[in-house]
Amino acid sequence: MMVATKEKKDAPMVSGPTASPVGSRTAYTACTASAHYIVDTNIISETLKKKPNENVIAWLFQHETQLYLTAITIAELFTGAYRLPRGKRRENLLLAIEQISDNYERNILPFDGSSARIYAQMQDESRRAGYTLTVENGMIAAISAAAKATLATRNTKDFVHLGIRLINPFEEQVSDVSKVEL
Repeated sequence: MMVATKEKKDAPMVSGPTASPVGSRTAYTACTASAHYIVDTNIISETLKKKPNENVIAWLFQHETQLYLTAITIAELFTGAYRLPRGKRRENLLLAIEQISDNYERNILPFDGSSARIYAQMQDESRRAGYTLTVENGMIAAISAAAKATLATRNTKDFVHLGIRLINPFEEQVSDVSKVEL
């Protein structure tokens, strides 16, 4: 689980799962064994705010041993940090993201061949239904579908048409729509 705390001014300290029985190559198998959650970028980035949403932090604590990230989320976090002007804020954020990456090392799911096939199906279905699915959201959704995990995101509207299980930790609403055959 990830929690932002303030140790020094503007330097969030982030924690993650303390132990995981799975390595990154076996994460899909472990993820499908019981209820697990893939945490979207907007949920992780909430933990890096000065005043993160209390519901999100409580939800993350409640599901601490069931949380996974994707390599896409890590890339989005780094991309956002590198867009900031050089300086202390950027460096502190980069350090926090490194810590997130290290803490979740065994719980970071890759975009693999199975995810790629599902991604292509989701892009096709979205296009046919008149939805725009960004590359990053599509990849995260495909990894969630391949892992048979629930996607924890604030932006449920971006994913609801994909037929994956969703939860919004800001609201604790679960959606299970199955429009896409995977």
